[in-house]
Order: sequence, then structure tokens, then C-alpha cells
Amino acid sequence: MTKSLILGSMVALMLSVGLFVARERPEWVPIVGQEEKEEPVLVFLVGSPQGVAMMRRAVDPGRVVAETPNAIALAEGRMVAASAEAVGAPLVAAGWSDRKLEIITVPKSEGLERSSQAGPGGQGGGADDPRMARLAELRNKPTLNVGDLIFLMNAMNDGLQ
Repeated sequence: MTKSLILGSMVALMLSVGLFVARERPEWVPIVGQEEKEEPVLVFLVGSPQGVAMMRRAVDPGRVVAETPNAIALAEGRMVAASAEAVGAPLVAAGWSDRKLEIITVPKSEGLERSSQAGPGGQGGGADDPRMARLAELRNKPTLNVGDLIFLMNAMNDGLQ
């Protein structure tokens, strides 16, 4: 019985100290099962260095944290790369080598006639093209969501600049 009483007293003391610390110094108490999760790096594979170059021209220079001729890393944890092999160097330079990757292959737009979308010299749509207006709008946004990036990728694949 004495052992039970001592053990019970120790448990009560530990709980009291734990509750006191949790109330007075909550930063000392890790929250069980709630670790800070980093979002994965979204990697958009565009298939060519020309696609990466077009995307680079469309992005505000202040958002680029690392780049090579075949890939760029953006401040929001997003990358645009010509291929999976091109991801490594900018990923390390941006400090994201320990983060998970979510790779999205951007397909070429099908069903759109390039000739009907082409402006002077066969590049891009005319000034009245609504996609050009959206591109201009996206250029001024401080951050892009996944839908915006996919729109940009499709616009690049269609030759819009």
C-alpha cells in the first residue's frame, strides 16, 4: 500500500508540474500530433527550356529565388522546370532540398489553332485577346495560386508572351 501511495503522489506531482508549465510557459510544451507542416514545393514541368524562359519573362524578378537556364524557383515554394532532371540545382539553391515535391506535368494545349491565336510573327495573341489581358493582370499579382500558374503554363505553350 505504501508503494501505491508513493506512486500515486508522484503521478499527481508530475501532473501538477505539467499543468503549471503548460499554463505559465505554453511555448515549452509541444502540442502532440501537431507539428508545423511545410507545404510541398510545387514543380511545374513545362517540357522545354523555351517554356522556362517564357515563364521567367512573365514573373516579377523579385519573386525569383534561384534559377538556371532550365529551371526557376519562385519565392512561394514553386518551381518551373524544363524536366525533372533540371530541378536539383535551383531546389538546393533555394534551400528546399529537405521539402517534399509535388510534380505537375503541364500538358500542351490541344484543340487550339496556333494560327488563330498568333499575332505578329506568329507569337502570342493580339491586343484584344482576353488571355493577354489576364496575363497582364497576373503580372501585377504578388502571389499566384495553382490555377494562375496553370493558366500561365498553358499560355506559354500557346505562344503568348
